[in-house]
Amino acid sequence: MGQIRLLETTEFEPTPDGTVIHWRWAAPKTAKERAMLRQMESYLDEAMATSAALLNEALEAELGRHQLETDDQPDLPAPRPDGPLAGIAPAS
Repeated sequence: MGQIRLLETTEFEPTPDGTVIHWRWAAPKTAKERAMLRQMESYLDEAMATSAALLNEALEAELGRHQLETDDQPDLPAPRPDGPLAGIAPAS
């Protein structure tokens, strides 16, 4: 049937609990491309749902690995009273 040209934008929105990912597509410019896209709609819905689930699994696994790595990190040494950061108060 031919190619469909789409403009896609991915936006990462920071939230207090993490990040929300917004995927947006502009409608194809030609009637032929719009008709082809309508025929593919159920396939694309399923593909996006599967991709989102796999992305979520990968991110959860990465967060788990990161948590394990950060738990084993040694404490940072305290700054020396005469060191270059002596006048800076720690964040609370």
